[in-house]
Amino acid sequence: DEKQQAETRADTAEGRVRELEALNKTQTEYVTDWHGDRGAELPDLATVEGQSAAWANMRAWQAGEKKRRKDEAAAKEAAEQALADERRQADKRIAEAVRSARQDERDSTQAKIDAAVRLALEGERQEQNRDGRGTGEAGGDDRRPDQGADRPGTEARRGGGAEDHGAGRAERPRAGGDRPEGDDGSEQTGGVGQPASAGGPHAVDGNVGGEAWREGVGLHVWEGYGQTESTLLAATFPGMEYRPGSMGVACPGFDLAIVSGDGERLPAGEEGEIAIRTRPEWPVGLFPGYWRDPKANAKVFRGDWYFTGDLATRDEHGYFWFVGRGDDLIISASYRIGPFEVESALMEHPAVAETAVVAKSDPVRGQIVKAFVVTTLETEASDELVAELQAHVRRVTAPYKYPREIEFLAELPKTISGKIRRGELRLRER
Repeated sequence: DEKQQAETRADTAEGRVRELEALNKTQTEYVTDWHGDRGAELPDLATVEGQSAAWANMRAWQAGEKKRRKDEAAAKEAAEQALADERRQADKRIAEAVRSARQDERDSTQAKIDAAVRLALEGERQEQNRDGRGTGEAGGDDRRPDQGADRPGTEARRGGGAEDHGAGRAERPRAGGDRPEGDDGSEQTGGVGQPASAGGPHAVDGNVGGEAWREGVGLHVWEGYGQTESTLLAATFPGMEYRPGSMGVACPGFDLAIVSGDGERLPAGEEGEIAIRTRPEWPVGLFPGYWRDPKANAKVFRGDWYFTGDLATRDEHGYFWFVGRGDDLIISASYRIGPFEVESALMEHPAVAETAVVAKSDPVRGQIVKAFVVTTLETEASDELVAELQAHVRRVTAPYKYPREIEFLAELPKTISGKIRRGELRLRER
């Protein structure tokens, strides 16, 4: 038994020796191959010092390899960041180029308008000289615009057309104009203080603005009203009586009326919503509806009418007088106040370059009138100017319509097309 156990131990020891030799051989081959692949000097593996040096070489290489991969990752990240920054800069350059191109286009359009006005004035002067006539009025109407300008009701009602202003006084034709935008996205065209065109109105009083335009460029202002959803709906046409500040009468082909919320026609002089009758026949020039928007269609198409969302009155002679967007109406201490009338009054003041009027919540009156004003370059904002503007609005409209708060701004917020962003002003007051 002892002999057998001794033989077993010998076999085991011999096997262990063979395993260690095989392992040493494998490690030796690995270390040798590793140094050979990298062209590194191979230490003497027969000695302990040589083996230690070989393994030290391998650990150093692994550490260097780890650092190299880390540096490569950092360099890649830096390159990606630089590329992203370059793309952002390129986007900014593109946006600036687009803005510059659009401004150049607007300037070019304005130059063409100015040239056309000068050409028209020169042609009219030559024609007047040939006919031996004095200075007349453009448009073929020999009546002065102030003839027939009487208007029933309060003298406080100012302006006509639609409601986005901010273009300043009628000093010269403006390219594109400002078109008001309702909460439903509708836009109005035509209006106060400019020839009938695809542009929007300017906030000038019909009497003051029309005469200022006529004296400045020698052309008569033919006022009108329409929407993106329609063609021209109302206008003052050549040959008919001109009433400064009015949008004119209904265009042929449209049954245009002032109606209540229930669609009942209102009598002359009573304020209501401008609506177009759509039955029994749909009028040519009115859109069929908003694309895939049943909620918006249900809001504007009710009963026999298309409701424009604009408030106005109609006198006994059929002339329409704009009040304001229904969405923008201010209810202050139960008084109904149209922002357009207050804006028109403010624009008459020589210190005002642009203005926008919105409602501001008030614990006593429910809402108050607040005006945002951009003064002319030669005017400085002050408490005295606030009092002067408030007194001016009281004088030309009514005591309850004056803006109880006036805030001066360097500029009004506008869209890229130049329309005043009234929603942004309303949000500031919430």
